[in-house]
Amino acid sequence: MNEQTCANISDQPCALTLAMFVLASPRLMNGERRSDERMLAQATETFPVPTIWSMKILRVGSGDEPLLLACTELFDAPPTEEWAKTFLSRDGHHLLVAVANGDDRPVGFISGVETTHPDQGTEMFLYELSVAEHHRNRGIGRTLVAALADLARARGCYGMWVGTEPDNAAALAVYKAAGAASPEPFVTLEWVFDGRSPSTAS
Repeated sequence: MNEQTCANISDQPCALTLAMFVLASPRLMNGERRSDERMLAQATETFPVPTIWSMKILRVGSGDEPLLLACTELFDAPPTEEWAKTFLSRDGHHLLVAVANGDDRPVGFISGVETTHPDQGTEMFLYELSVAEHHRNRGIGRTLVAALADLARARGCYGMWVGTEPDNAAALAVYKAAGAASPEPFVTLEWVFDGRSPSTAS
């Protein structure tokens, strides 16, 4: 999304495509929640992955900030320890990473945030999906999206959604392959506070 530097609201709305995932038959996870104080190697949940490529999907949480800080190339801007800690410690905020078997360095990630409204219930917003350039076209993106959808079902979400640009063919292909419904037009407007975007904030 283009960042608009302004005091109030951007006067140049950005056209996006909205992809919706309908998550039927929510499944429970037996109430298991990872402990904040346990580290990645000991406590991350592993999601089943197709055997197309040798990897595993891990769910990270509080205490795993160093893992995110070590793979800055996957993010739009380098993550900070403060923001990573805030995201990972908040309930309803989720981040899954794809790790090649035999290697602890993530080659992709997906983040999601649960949103709840009085008349709608809870749905999962697919915040960001990223796969290292040299690991693309191996089904990693599709597997990450499917893993987040499984997590959303397990937590009782009625659906999941994501917005992307209409001409982002790669993203649209991944989301459709992962079960998203046909996209629909979507326009987004943003407010930029203090005249700066997160990627430029110091």
